[in-house]
Amino acid sequence: MSKREIGYKNKPVYVVDVLKTDDGIFSCPNCDSIIDPNDESEVTYEILEIHGILDAKMKIKELDSLIIGCKKCRSKIKLTNLRKKVEYEK
Repeated sequence: MSKREIGYKNKPVYVVDVLKTDDGIFSCPNCDSIIDPNDESEVTYEILEIHGILDAKMKIKELDSLIIGCKKCRSKIKLTNLRKKVEYEK
């Protein structure tokens, strides 16, 4: 467990299907804080885990899901149905 994940220990994991959101923007299922995964500043959330399909060089080729943490209430949120191609160096 990383230092970043310590504050989220023993918290339930909420699941959010990004296909059912408005451009990926959604409210935290626990505290209703607005979370926009496209906001790279990570003011309202932080990325805890990245799950994806790897290429032969162990770089993420296709993004499958993310587990993020709400910074307001420390809830874990799994974002599913991403299946977004990730740009990477060849």
